[in-house]
Amino acid sequence: MNKIKLMYNVAKTMKEKTLFQGSFQATCVKDQATVLQMDNKFSKNLSSGLTKATIKTEMDYEGKSFKHESSTEFTHTEDCHRRGHFLKGRHPHFHHRDCGHFGLKGFFSKITVALDLLNRIKVEEQPDNTTLMTLEIDELPAELQALKTQLMEKHHHEQEQPTHHHRHCLAKELHGLENPRLTLVATINKNNELSNAALTLSGQQAGTAGENHTLTVNAKLTLQ
Repeated sequence: MNKIKLMYNVAKTMKEKTLFQGSFQATCVKDQATVLQMDNKFSKNLSSGLTKATIKTEMDYEGKSFKHESSTEFTHTEDCHRRGHFLKGRHPHFHHRDCGHFGLKGFFSKITVALDLLNRIKVEEQPDNTTLMTLEIDELPAELQALKTQLMEKHHHEQEQPTHHHRHCLAKELHGLENPRLTLVATINKNNELSNAALTLSGQQAGTAGENHTLTVNAKLTLQ
């Protein structure tokens, strides 16, 4: 099966959808102990802008326990507004620096990462007419390593908020991850829709006293 054609068909199908609803679960386990657990259910209508979400978060990290549960519902038409402008042919604005050396270098770096990931993806048709797309990475490419470092530095400089401890907890743990192994498995149904995507990231950490720790992050997105 042609990977590029499959991904194009999926992207085209998902772009035309106006209603997204499903769930997102994530856990972070360090040495057999669960330090972070998230369970989010969401629904977003791109036509009306109506968004609903139920969020549950539990954290037990470095002697601190944190639990958060909330439900929210709001209407925001910004996505619809942007979509309309692009459909009308409005051209995006580019900063002057985007045309310079660093802009072009960044652009080709992103293209390199995308092509590398595409080359690593395995596609397998299933008996039930679904398709599995599997990506396995034993060693992160240099470009992804640089991106990970940038994201970790961004989290490090952010001011911690009481309701955002879980972000800093996860960022701190991922920052020291050595020899990471990443596996991503996505299921595409017969209508070229993304049904679910499951990610596993694992690796070793060196503790302050020289001890070794094992970290595993599991996340799954399910769309109805």
